[in-house]
Amino acid sequence: MKLIHSYSIQKKLRLTFLLLWSSSVVVTTWVAFTLTDHVAGVSLDRILKDDALALASQVHWEGENPKFGVDIKTADSMIFDSLSTSHFSVVTKLGEVIAGDFEVKRLNINLSRPLSEPVFFDLSSIPNPMRVVGVTFQNTSKDHFVWVFVAEPQSKRTKISRELASAIFLPALCLTFIVVPLIFLGIRVGLEPAKAISLAVSARGIDDLSPIGLEQVPDELKGVIAHINDLLLRLQEAIAHERRFISDAAHQLRTPVAGIKLLSDDLARTYKADPAQAPDGEVLEQLQAVATRAAHLVKQLLNLARTDRSGQEEETRFALVAVVDRVYLDWKNLFKSSNKNLSLSPLPVGLEQVNLRGNATLLGEAIGNLLDNALRYGGDQIGLSVQSFSEKVDIKVFDNGVGLSPDEITNVMTPFWRGSGSHHVEGAGLGLSIASNVVRKMGGSIVIDSRPNVLGTEVIISFPMQSDR
Repeated sequence: MKLIHSYSIQKKLRLTFLLLWSSSVVVTTWVAFTLTDHVAGVSLDRILKDDALALASQVHWEGENPKFGVDIKTADSMIFDSLSTSHFSVVTKLGEVIAGDFEVKRLNINLSRPLSEPVFFDLSSIPNPMRVVGVTFQNTSKDHFVWVFVAEPQSKRTKISRELASAIFLPALCLTFIVVPLIFLGIRVGLEPAKAISLAVSARGIDDLSPIGLEQVPDELKGVIAHINDLLLRLQEAIAHERRFISDAAHQLRTPVAGIKLLSDDLARTYKADPAQAPDGEVLEQLQAVATRAAHLVKQLLNLARTDRSGQEEETRFALVAVVDRVYLDWKNLFKSSNKNLSLSPLPVGLEQVNLRGNATLLGEAIGNLLDNALRYGGDQIGLSVQSFSEKVDIKVFDNGVGLSPDEITNVMTPFWRGSGSHHVEGAGLGLSIASNVVRKMGGSIVIDSRPNVLGTEVIISFPMQSDR
């Protein structure tokens, strides 16, 4: 037994949203920390450079000798930072320290060459990594210069970047506790129309197949509801057809069944009155005729119900010429006993190569129904022919009878319909309906023509030429 797994659109949307939300949080966190590290680094490097330039402005020259114009305490106050302790050094090109306590030898730099732009260094010393900037300050003749270095701990930068990231990320994280419930509520409210539609569909039944209104249906579901409404309409038509079929079948069977009951009662009374008396031959003949009519009607009803089904039973490939020959042989003697002539036109060359896909037995019965109609209502000359074309093959049944009016041609394929001149002839009015159903399910079509275009009545069954695959 195959298990049917439940599937909830609401759960699917929630899981999808949570996945997208969690992914966006991870990406946003990474971007926030990356950007804040970069922004904090650029800003703090600018401040660090300004500190170095401020200290460099305190250097003056006495001839070729540089002098630092402020004491250490004043210099420290110029680069003071409440978050961390900064260090500096003023060094000549020969490595002589004029002021400060920063160890320049920790830097991999050539002091003998001045630089036009500040240079930055990262010292990964443990336990206090440092960020260092170095600038050169030259005398007026630019023959002599000094280096000014300012260093600060990397921990200051880390702290500021984390504070900036937290200022960006934490409010967004807090919004999660507001946004996520609101979105879940929105998903639930947004799917309410789907629940209403489900209730509307479940409320439909055999006694209520009315279409579902589209006024409150979301645009995304209107196509589905339109198809459901179309299905309800077709189901309504199918049920109405079945009910008409049952009603018409009951009406058609009522007369022969009543006749059988009446005649059998008559035979029973006769036997009861005189068991030794032989049955009335006329009554037996009438009983046989009525029973034959009832059996034929039941067979027609079963064939009609069989061809009305959506599937095609025993679908195979078969030779058309074999079906036509068999039908002709089955009906030839019956026409002869009715003093009518049934002729089969010479079959065209190559017809034996024509194959159709479908039910050969049902197609034979369909052609037989056309011959039966011609036998009952047509003239004394009935013809059966097959014509093969490049794109189709035609099976034609024609007679030289009085023909049909345009109104009769329009209604002749309706189940149980019989023409005004057919009341004296036995029949249920099902033959053409059965033939039409069989041909339609095999992909063919039926065309009926009558006077004055043809001699009497002509029925043509057309099938498209099929490949041999």
